[in-house]
Amino acid sequence: MPDLIPRAKSLGVIVVENPTHFAFGELFVRRYGPERAAVMLPLRSLMDAGIPRVIATDGVVGIPGSAAGSAEDRIRSDDCGR
Repeated sequence: MPDLIPRAKSLGVIVVENPTHFAFGELFVRRYGPERAAVMLPLRSLMDAGIPRVIATDGVVGIPGSAAGSAEDRIRSDDCGR
């Protein structure tokens, strides 16, 4: 995916990254392999290329027990979210 950086720059793309993905390093390695995982969150490369980055989420987190925080309250059977 690093080959897409010049194209993103020329199109004026603003990259939006979900902050929960920052915690998935080992999961990404297991799911996708080390080579692909190494380029999945290229925020430094995007910054070096002058591409604007935004960190945002459409989920409400950090409100345990509330309806808005219900995504955080789920019981997961494994670390892959299943």
